[in-house]
Amino acid sequence: MTKMEDHNLEVAQVLFGNKFFNILTCCILFVSCTPKKNHNITISKERLYGEWVLMRGEKQVNYPYIEFFDNDSAVFHSRADTIYQFIFSIRKDSLYLVDIYGKKYVNKIMELNDRSVIFEGIADVTKTQVYEK
Repeated sequence: MTKMEDHNLEVAQVLFGNKFFNILTCCILFVSCTPKKNHNITISKERLYGEWVLMRGEKQVNYPYIEFFDNDSAVFHSRADTIYQFIFSIRKDSLYLVDIYGKKYVNKIMELNDRSVIFEGIADVTKTQVYEK
């Protein structure tokens, strides 16, 4: 072997013989190949049925109480004794509302389980809304 071949072999042995380097390389590959966690949630109209109460944030006038019914209707209450009626549907991860005048609203459902729902805004409210049953 030539001196150059000996040197290259020594460098290769040092790099690939180093346990720390091997462990570090495996960790980096594992982390970079791990798929991103998608927050896939099961969203169904049935989970929305019932009465919901706004839980977080300042006391807002509109929609502190909302109700979803099994006939695809929804009623949103306000503190000013106004009742808003909607027809609702679910598509993918969003709540679709249509009011009695035909105005449409689409709001993303960020989280939904049997006890709480988090909307990325709802109807004409743009702030995140957290409701509990």
